Amino acid sequence: MRKTIQSAVTRAIQQGLKEYLLIILRYCAFFILFVYLTLNIFFSQNISQLYVGVANDDVFAVTEFLQKIKPLPEFRSFFDIQKRIYGDSIESEVYKDEFQIRQKIQKFESALQKNQKSRDLLYGLSKLYNKLGETDKAKEYLEKAREIDPTIK
Repeated sequence: MRKTIQSAVTRAIQQGLKEYLLIILRYCAFFILFVYLTLNIFFSQNISQLYVGVANDDVFAVTEFLQKIKPLPEFRSFFDIQKRIYGDSIESEVYKDEFQIRQKIQKFESALQKNQKSRDLLYGLSKLYNKLGETDKAKEYLEKAREIDPTIK
């Protein structure tokens, strides 16, 4: 009889524990669902101003968009579409930074012909080529600058 009572009590406790765990699990699931839906609504209402500008055919927004996606493989197709819409002026705006860097490189290299041991010019050329993604040339100029001044990092 004592064992029967003990087993009945144990089963009741186990059953109560199962029900309690199911209730906790339900509350957790509802809480996670609530947080997910709240965040989804919040972020869907905060559309990027850049997207709004592109959708409204704002040439400045389109230019900024194209500059931001330049490293992506899809850039060329987006660029070609926008070039047909806005003409060649969009190209000069999108590549404005690279054009300015190339102009600085030309000035630095012409000054370097006058003073080939200028560590500042060599280091500056290294930084400029790095900005263009031409790492081999950047390393070459950095090594030349280090030969003159080993403290350059």
